[in-house]
Formats: sequence, structure tokens, C-alpha cells
Amino acid sequence: MNKYWGIQMRKLVLTAVLVSLFNAISFGQLIGGEFEKLGTLYLEGKYEACGMKALKYTESDKTKKHPEPYLYLAMSFFQLSESTDEKIIEYYTGSNDALKTAMKWAAKFKKKDKEDDYYSKNAPFITKLKMKALNVADIFFEEGNYRKAQYYYKSIVKFDDDPNVKFMWGICDIKLKSVSQAALSIHSATKDLHKTYNEGDYDPEGPTSYELSKAMLEYCHYLVEQKDLDSAKVTINMARKLLPGNIEIQEEFGNLID
Repeated sequence: MNKYWGIQMRKLVLTAVLVSLFNAISFGQLIGGEFEKLGTLYLEGKYEACGMKALKYTESDKTKKHPEPYLYLAMSFFQLSESTDEKIIEYYTGSNDALKTAMKWAAKFKKKDKEDDYYSKNAPFITKLKMKALNVADIFFEEGNYRKAQYYYKSIVKFDDDPNVKFMWGICDIKLKSVSQAALSIHSATKDLHKTYNEGDYDPEGPTSYELSKAMLEYCHYLVEQKDLDSAKVTINMARKLLPGNIEIQEEFGNLID
């Protein structure tokens, strides 16, 4: 396989998802918002001011338990990560990386939103953030920088417990020789995948299905290297059920069965 094929596929999927999200929700709109000042600043494109105001709410005893300011922080930093302004790009890199910060606040938002008052309503934003982070993670993975790729996969799972992404986190652990941690991540991912498949909820054409295809193929190769052919066959059979019609998985199945 061409080294950059996966990256190009990710870009195509990301573009399609962003187009559909734009059609599904007004740009910059938070569904169910109660903090009018934050909403006004955000809709005016004053993302730094919105973030600073939201941060104050997270530090106030009266509002620090409310999930909305944390969501505005995630949304504001995401928009800063999208900026083409050279000064903003220069400032929000390195230790101030805007995308990493957006993921951090998204994870805190999810923890605060215990009753799901906001998370499901604002799922399009969560998906948009996830897809951008996945694009970065996949590039690092293709380049062999598994430590950085792992950081993004792990960070995504903290705000969106997607088993496809969790499986890729486990693959990074394998690459980094953290076999015990990999076993935990992969076991958790496969348990969730079995559940969604048995309930008829798994979408083989979902925006992160490519992650699962890549992860399962990587895992099969690892199991074959470990001479654990029985587990490799179980994995590829599971992959065939979840991702019917995937050519690479069918070829891998043929290689293992022959």
C-alpha cells in the first residue's frame, strides 16, 4: 500500500464529514445554550475573548459545575486552530497548541455534562473536532511517530468514546511496546464493537470506519508475527462482519485461511 494512501483517504472522509456537518448545523451555533454573553462573543468571531470569559465561568463557584462554559472553551480553541491569521497561528502552537487545548476542554465538558444536557445536542461539533484530530493522528501514524499519534487517539477517546479510535490507540501501544496497555484498549474496543454489532447499530460506512479497518489489519499482522494464528483468524472474521466489502480485509482473510 502507498504510504500516503491512508492520509489521502482521511482527507476525503474529513471533507465529506465537514460538508455534512455544515448542512446539519448553523456555523458557530451551540444548541441549548444559556450563557448569552458567551454566545454573543462566539457568534461575533471573538474566540479569544469568548475563551477568556468562559474560563472565568469555570473558575467561579457559581458556574464551575455547568458544562456550557467548557464547551465554549473547546469550540473557541477549535476555531483558533482553524485560523489563517499568521499571528494566531504563531501564538497557538507548541505549548499553546489550539487543537490540543480544544480537546482538553472537550474532555472536561463531557465530564461536566453528566446528564447529557448538551453533549448529544452538540454532537456535530464533537464530530468535527474528532475528525480534525484524527487527521493529525493518522499523519503521525503513517510517519511512524507512534508516540504523537497515540496522544491524539487517546485524547479523542476522552471526549468521544469511539471504539474505532480506541482500537487505534491500542495499536499505537503495541508499536510502542506497551503490550499490557494495548490489551486493555483493544479489549475495551472489541467489547464495544461486539455490543454495537449485535444491537445492529454499527455503521460500516461511518466517518471513522477507516480507523477500524486500519487497526484490525495492523492487529492481525501483529498476531501473525506473534505466531498467534487463532487470534488473528478471530480478529479478521470480526473485521469481515463489521466491515463487509472491505477489499483489504477480504484479502487478509484469504491470506490467513489459505
